[in-house]
Amino acid sequence: MYQVKLDKEQMETVIRALDLYMRLGIHQIDEVKALALEGKLLEKAPLPNNWHNEVDYLLAALKSYLWGEALHAGPGICNPQVPKTFKLACEICHVLRRFLAFEREPQGGMGVAFSEVLPISGHPSLAQVEKI
Repeated sequence: MYQVKLDKEQMETVIRALDLYMRLGIHQIDEVKALALEGKLLEKAPLPNNWHNEVDYLLAALKSYLWGEALHAGPGICNPQVPKTFKLACEICHVLRRFLAFEREPQGGMGVAFSEVLPISGHPSLAQVEKI
């Protein structure tokens, strides 16, 4: 076992990184475009007016080349073809996201962040988080 100490901002960053890694593992490469739209990539680079179409074309071509799939197609995280490492990333991401959700709203609430984390990776145990 290992212990990692993170503050809230660091944990949110880990969640975003794990979420992106997991999504790339299930062939959702269009998430790269979503990061650009959020200003997380290319913050200082001016983008041409038609960049959306160009990026869609390039991502579709890459996805077709790598996996023979259309841009918005791909396996679900529980698909047996998805390697364990991406499933572990998904589990860890959900454990951390759920922990922060209950930090914000201790009584719970609606939404996927409050759902029980499903073990999908075959790993012997889920990650655990505790506040110190």
